[in-house]
Amino acid sequence: MAKYDYQDYEKHITLLDGIDDIVPYFITLPDAPKPEKITNFGKSKETQYFLREHIPTKVRNIDYRFKTGVITRDEAVKLSEKDPEISYFIEDQWNKRLNGTFQYINGIPMYITGFNWFYLNYFPIDIGLPHFRITDRNYWYWRKFCVWDDPLVYGGVNFTLRRGGKSAMAGAECLEITTRTRKKLSGMQSKTDTDAKRLFNKFIYYQFTKLPYYFQPVYDPNNKSEVRMDEYRGYDSEEEPLSSLIDYRASTDTAYDSEKLLVGIIDEAGKMKDPVNPIEIWDKMKPCFKEEDAIVGKCIMTTTVEEMEKGGGKKFNKIWADSSRNPQHGKLDEFGTPLSGLIQYFTPATHSYVFDQYGFSIVGDPTPSQQKFRYEQLIKRGESEAVSLKKSKMGAVELLEYERKAKRTEEDRNDHRRKYPFSIKEA
Repeated sequence: MAKYDYQDYEKHITLLDGIDDIVPYFITLPDAPKPEKITNFGKSKETQYFLREHIPTKVRNIDYRFKTGVITRDEAVKLSEKDPEISYFIEDQWNKRLNGTFQYINGIPMYITGFNWFYLNYFPIDIGLPHFRITDRNYWYWRKFCVWDDPLVYGGVNFTLRRGGKSAMAGAECLEITTRTRKKLSGMQSKTDTDAKRLFNKFIYYQFTKLPYYFQPVYDPNNKSEVRMDEYRGYDSEEEPLSSLIDYRASTDTAYDSEKLLVGIIDEAGKMKDPVNPIEIWDKMKPCFKEEDAIVGKCIMTTTVEEMEKGGGKKFNKIWADSSRNPQHGKLDEFGTPLSGLIQYFTPATHSYVFDQYGFSIVGDPTPSQQKFRYEQLIKRGESEAVSLKKSKMGAVELLEYERKAKRTEEDRNDHRRKYPFSIKEA
């Protein structure tokens, strides 16, 4: 698109290319529509930021009346069906949720998966709705095309730096797919029972209550320890419930034994302390994703890299090793699937530490535009002019190396490497 200085759409992409000790993923994306059908077309590339959905005032009013009990769900649905504009909007939202969408961002045409779109538009976290990040986009590519679309894979094992958004994205995926699937169970465990409850409340239940009426299925509002999408006392609706459930359970290996799971989250697997054992938990959970000889659900196993040596680091490392797709490691079965049934994902700290105004990683030297954005951002955070000017000229590699050199001891530097690893070996 020379007229607008846009780049061509890349349908074939590679994830984790150039990262040692992990085999890259080669992905084929859906065909793009005509350029003029892509969101942000016609704008100068400098003004093409990720564009969230604009919810019409009429839809917001119906949702408010439904949430405050002024009208019932059936009445909200009927009001929507009578209005062509609202009906079209809701249909469009469901289409994007199920199939994803396309946007130009800084002149680059991008496919956004349904998971990612849902996360960015309907999954509020502590800062409000999440920001668009290229690292998150790539993660959702992996979950969609390498995990869910592979019938031989049970799920993925992902570790990253602290506060990298892994738990929020795990919750978003679980919520998105379970709230549109009938008669399914999804659940989660963490390093302690308290942590599992916190994960459920922070990244499942809260976001579920915020879903608009056209995405929020019938559920029991009196039960706050689980999301039970079923009839309840006082239930009065023509809508047939999904009869699905999202819950959390104790940090024991038998918590989901003999259940059939759609999504199973094992959070902070590398920080589990005896007697909690991530290997035993996974051994018991793995069969929960099968129906006869077919895999019908997926696991999300995560951990942060710091402090793993204090708990289940060695056990997590065994799961990680048994999830290698490298034929030289001898961990593949006769179908080419890792022995654990899981596949690996890792994002270096250098790619998830500093972002520009469009959500792209600033790894090396920033461009003048990125420097200006970073300077203004640092000033707003309260940094001095001198510090802001210096930091704004640094990419993530230089910033993190600078921080490491400032540590007094080698032990402190090693601790920094674990918290912000450049590579899998450092982690």
